[in-house]
Amino acid sequence: MKHVPLESVFNSRAALAQSMKKFEFRLEKLERVRGIAQDRAAVELARCEAKRLDCERKLRDAEKTVARCYGDRRLAAGESLDPELLLMLDQFGQVAKIKSAKAKAEMDGATIDELRARERLLARMRELKVVEKFHERKFEQHRLESLRQEQKEIDDGAGLRAAVVYR
Repeated sequence: MKHVPLESVFNSRAALAQSMKKFEFRLEKLERVRGIAQDRAAVELARCEAKRLDCERKLRDAEKTVARCYGDRRLAAGESLDPELLLMLDQFGQVAKIKSAKAKAEMDGATIDELRARERLLARMRELKVVEKFHERKFEQHRLESLRQEQKEIDDGAGLRAAVVYR
């Protein structure tokens, strides 16, 4: 009867743990690239949001200027003022209206840019999510295969011990 020391059985388990294949995800670079693309899209969205907010502020300021100008014009019309002053107020009002319209157009453009940036970010998030789910699935497959291999080695070791004990 051949005697197998228990230490060798336990050492074989340690050797098994060391011999297990390390998990390697072949699409790791793709996952990293898509993560970077998502980060860039988020930065672009933040930039577009800031631009839209700035345009909204400019529009509010321009609309206040127009309202103030025409309010001053109405007050001035009630009084007997110099016609040149009334003409100047009208011209200033027209310029303020033009600036207001320009600010509105800029805000509309910034809003469209923001919506497009949001769509790009959502697309990048979906692309990354696909790769992450695939990564998780592959890792789970690796983990299950490792557990099966470990169980097989344990069963083989138990069979060895039983064979040695009964010989």
